[in-house]
Amino acid sequence: MSQQEPNHASGEQEIGGGDPNTPATVLVGVVGAILTFVVIVALQALFYNVESQTVSRVNQGDPRRLSRRRAEQLEAINSYGWVDRQEGTVTVPIDRAMELVLDELAESGSSGAERPGE
Repeated sequence: MSQQEPNHASGEQEIGGGDPNTPATVLVGVVGAILTFVVIVALQALFYNVESQTVSRVNQGDPRRLSRRRAEQLEAINSYGWVDRQEGTVTVPIDRAMELVLDELAESGSSGAERPGE
């Protein structure tokens, strides 16, 4: 027997060299892509399920209490008030605060944005 011939009689197979198994490679690729897609869809479904449960749990409270809380929040962002009298810290309505910030930026010359309505 020459050195060029593979030794099939002893059950040894040639390592390396041969052609790749194209159908098996394609099958593994397709199955992998399908499994990846299924995992992504399952994770999205799980996320949306948990999110909807959380939202429903938050909204289970008394609707009147939620309405009062929202009204309090709107009142807080649309009114003047003291945060700390000793420090001189106050709250101003959100619209006025935005105007003040725009005025400060215009005075410092660091703003490229124009004021609304101009």
